[in-house]
This record gives sequence, structure tokens and C-alpha cells, in this order.
Amino acid sequence: MELECAIQTYDWGKHGSNSIVADLMRTANADFVLDEHKPYAELWMGIHKNGPSYLKDMKIPLQKYIQENINVLGSNIETQNFGGTDLSFLFKVLSINKALSIQVHPDKEKAEVLHNLFPNVYKDPNHKPELAIALTPFKALCGFRPINDIKKYMEELPELSAAVGEDNACLLLKASDSLITDALKKCFFTLMSRDSVILHITQLLERLEKRDCIECMVCSDNVIRAGLTPKQRDLPNLMQSMTFDCVLSSIQKLLPSREDIYTEIFRPPVSEFAVAKIIIPPEQSFYKLIPRTSASILIIIDGKANISSKTYCRGSVLFIPANEEIKIEVICSHQMLMFQAFANI
Repeated sequence: MELECAIQTYDWGKHGSNSIVADLMRTANADFVLDEHKPYAELWMGIHKNGPSYLKDMKIPLQKYIQENINVLGSNIETQNFGGTDLSFLFKVLSINKALSIQVHPDKEKAEVLHNLFPNVYKDPNHKPELAIALTPFKALCGFRPINDIKKYMEELPELSAAVGEDNACLLLKASDSLITDALKKCFFTLMSRDSVILHITQLLERLEKRDCIECMVCSDNVIRAGLTPKQRDLPNLMQSMTFDCVLSSIQKLLPSREDIYTEIFRPPVSEFAVAKIIIPPEQSFYKLIPRTSASILIIIDGKANISSKTYCRGSVLFIPANEEIKIEVICSHQMLMFQAFANI
């Protein structure tokens, strides 16, 4: 069943035809009107009330269809903590022109508290773990660098020690565990003084701009922001929600596992979602999707195919009931690239 999906025109999105979100919408929807001056930031695929999907042929909300045909979710969904009457995930495509806000997402307990206290700001009671899969070369900041790595770079890069000041660098390298926090603060405040903070942030953002990715998350839109945004900022709750653990960047990367010759799967340590990446080479005429025990959403990023006697192309989004067998007939001369989201059960 093909879906008609929502788009979000956040300020940080790429404009007009430069946005993959706009291009996906234009390719798959003949009635889509492109505005070159509008930022097309996100394509939303799912049931979240801030951007719900509709069944294209039936013209009804996907959530309504699921609630009236609950068996499409799969029998295993009933046993999961997130219930059994809705999709547990929200699937997205992002097209980023400039850095997003400095932000965290609340855990389940904090999300429930914030939703009860500020329902107009935090509009659902769900936590929001996320998975991002790059579609283009991608740079992001995530978490905090371990102190041993900071010391290592301070020793190996004279430019860094010069930037923070030789005295501060020396103090950091020699600091005991009890004094390391104060030593690190001195380096930071020297590097990011009031006069130079705008320059440093601007240079940083230029390195983080213009990228596209697939995202999947628990069905939530809860964000606690701290800066780099015109939207509401909530520093007290952000500080309460943050974990300041220093973790190697390599540990934060989720590596996929191979399911078959054309499909690999990303399984995060949560039950609400997983994502399969499917690449069908041009010499392969047919491919049978691996049946999933829960309902799924499939998006075609590249390619063209016949599925169940209908033709779908770049930008087409399909809702697939649990355990349904889908046979794909490839009708393009180049490889097909698809992503499929489903419950991680």
C-alpha cells in the first residue's frame, strides 16, 4: 500500500530542488508543487500527529487503517512494552543545509514528566532513541571526547596547545584526576572566549553543513534544545537529561549485520525499531523482500520496480503488513537502493 507522506520545512533544510526531500516528493507525486525558496528539511513516514502519513489510494490516515486492521502489526507486537495499536517507530529522510540545534532527547521517564508539565512543548510521553544512516558524506558531533584522547591530541598537535595556551595545555597534561575538570575548563574558556566564540562556531558549522541521511526513531518528536536554534530552549531540563559519559566515537557507530546478499540490517539496542538497507544490482531482475514479523515502511531512494502489479519509483513509500511476502521486479538499468523500517522483534 503506497503512502502519502508529510514534509517538514524547518529553517535548517536545503532549499528547493537542492533538497533530496523535495526531489523524492516531486519524483513520486505528480501533484507536488516545488518552491525553490522553501527549505525542505524532513520527510516523515509514520503516524506521528505532527506529520501523519495517509494511504494514497484510500485517502485515510495510516493510523486509522492500522487501528481498524490491527492484525497488520503482527502478533508479536502485543507483547512489547510500546503496546499493540500503533506503529512504534517514526521513519524519516533528512536534507540538512546548516547545523541543527544543540539538543538532547529525554528518556522515557523524563519524557512523561515533561509531557505532563508542558504538553504544548513536549507533545508526547515517549523517549526518542535515534538511528541515522548517511546517504551522502556525513559529519556530526555526538557526545564527549574521552579525556585521554584530548590529552593525546594536545601532545600531538602543536596548533591545539598553542590555541589554548601552552600553560593551560601543560596544566591539563599534568593534572591529576581530581583536578582534570578545572584544567579542562581553562582550556575551553581560552579557546572559546567571548570575542572568538562566534568565529569558532561559524567555522564549525561550515564543516557540518549540507548532508542527507535516513533516520529512524521511536515515534516521538520530543527535543530539549540548548542553542543554535530560534525555537524554545530549555537549558535546565537539558542539563538534567544529559549523560556526560566520554565514549569513543567508534563505539557510538552501529554496524549492520548481513541478512542476505542484498540486505543488511541495523539493529539498535531498543525494541521499537530496526532498519534494513537493500541494494539490488542492475543485473538482478527479481528480488523477494525478507518477510518481517511486524508491519514495516519501505522507501525507494533510487531505482524503479513493479510490486504487486503496480510501478513504483524514487520517492515511493510503501506500508507493508506483518509477514507479507513482497516480490520486486526491477525495471531500471541501475541499482535500486531502498530502506525498510520495522519493529526490532
